[in-house]
Amino acid sequence: MQQTTIAPGPDGTLQLRVGDVWRPISLDGHRVDAFNPGWRVECALAGDLLGIIALRHESGEAAHWFVDRTGARITDNPAALMHPFRRALATDLDRAARALLLGRPGAAWLQDTPASLRAMLADLHAPPPTRILSDPPAPYDAAHIATLFATDHAANTLRALTHGHMLFPSPIDGRPLPCAHGIAYSPFLFAYRIDDTDNDATAYVIATQHRCEPRALFLPREGALIARRDDDAAFIGEHFGTDIAAWLGAFALRHAPDWQAWYAATPRKPLVVTRETHIGHHLWNELSGLQDLLANPTVAAHPPEILVCNHTLSEMWGPLETIFPELAGRVSRGGDGGDLAEICLHQQIFPMRPSASRVPA
Repeated sequence: MQQTTIAPGPDGTLQLRVGDVWRPISLDGHRVDAFNPGWRVECALAGDLLGIIALRHESGEAAHWFVDRTGARITDNPAALMHPFRRALATDLDRAARALLLGRPGAAWLQDTPASLRAMLADLHAPPPTRILSDPPAPYDAAHIATLFATDHAANTLRALTHGHMLFPSPIDGRPLPCAHGIAYSPFLFAYRIDDTDNDATAYVIATQHRCEPRALFLPREGALIARRDDDAAFIGEHFGTDIAAWLGAFALRHAPDWQAWYAATPRKPLVVTRETHIGHHLWNELSGLQDLLANPTVAAHPPEILVCNHTLSEMWGPLETIFPELAGRVSRGGDGGDLAEICLHQQIFPMRPSASRVPA
């Protein structure tokens, strides 16, 4: 798929450029010389079998024409696309989503496209189901992945606040790899991206549950998930409510320009996220985790911003800045955490969750 142009042809009717050939746009067998009054072309895309014309009405309403390689309109309803066209579009979207997740070329055609078009394409994204693997595919190494799962995530969170990045061992050769890219799907599930440039590999460390420990490794190129245990894979699937590749891919497609800007931006602003509504976990995991972080002189001198999600049910032991006076002016309170992923992109955020398994004396 690539961006293309629409222009009047020699006979005055509109034509769509497909490769090096101009195709007359037609509707019900008749060539189109103009769109209906009030409508304008926002963007046009052309693929091997399918073209898409994004239209915008002066009222703000969006519409999309799907055309074949001859320029004939097939439909304006994505659900009505016939199987060959849907399959061709699915292939283009899967390639673009993988390119975004891997940080590789292949999704440039999504730049400067209207948000309504990307939202429609994200809804149509239907990658093959993620394979749940017990044994990693080559060149990934089971022993190095086990070491990655054993990473002390509380120490990694502290490192992110003091050094600007976490460290994870390469799942291929065990070398320490810096990580400064994270997407918070929710206050309980984070995807941290590690790039092993020496081995031309990219993976996402999935940290989740109350202690927010590394529980799985998502391999976008292979479309595979390696979980620490079977119940971890089940928890991640239930938490996403969908296939992890489908959610991450659709999210990257929907926000493609912001995704690429977020990946390129340095440094990213750390954000500590809390949301516990369970009084025990709030004390044992979140509050003790915050205490551990603030015990570090560097963090105490420059506390990170804290976002309390679902604040009407959180903070059962009192406001965080009352318990930790050094957090005065650093705590904000928002929604339920459903928009965390967008916050990470739009505000160039590196998200993390305070985590500990005990209450220090």
